[in-house]
Amino acid sequence: MPKYKKRPDKRYATSAIIGYDESGNPKRKTIYGRTIMELDKKVADFKSLQNKGIIIDNGGMTVQQWSEKWLELYKADKAYNTYQMYKRTVDNHIIPVLGNIRLNVLKKHHIQELLNNIVQSAHNRTAELVRLTIQVSDAAKLLRL
Repeated sequence: MPKYKKRPDKRYATSAIIGYDESGNPKRKTIYGRTIMELDKKVADFKSLQNKGIIIDNGGMTVQQWSEKWLELYKADKAYNTYQMYKRTVDNHIIPVLGNIRLNVLKKHHIQELLNNIVQSAHNRTAELVRLTIQVSDAAKLLRL
C-alpha cells in the first residue's frame, strides 16, 4: 500500500523506487494525482511499465537511446519486414527530430509537432506509422498520451 502525502496545492503524492545509485541508496520518482483514486491508477500504471522493463532510471536517457533499446528488446523477434518498418520509422523520422531530447523533458507537444510537420508534407501514411510506432513503444504511456 503506497504512502500518500497531501501537498499544499491539494494534490496527493507518493514515491516509487526506480533504481539505486552507486552507493546503494534508492533513487525515487514522485508520482502526483489530484485524487487518491487517480494517484492509485498512476502508481499501478507506473508499476506495470516498470515490471515490463519500460521504466528504467530514464532521467538521462534520450529518445534516441530509448528507441534503440526498444527496438533491441521488444522488436528483435518480429517478422523481418515488421522490424524493418519500425527501424526505418525510428531512424528516418523520430530520431532526427526528437532523438536528442531527454525522456524526462519530452512532452506531448514535441510529438504533435513532429506529426503535424509530416502531415503538412502530405505524408499521411508516414504520420500514421510514426504515431503507431510511438504508441507501440509505450512512449505514449510514459507521456500519458
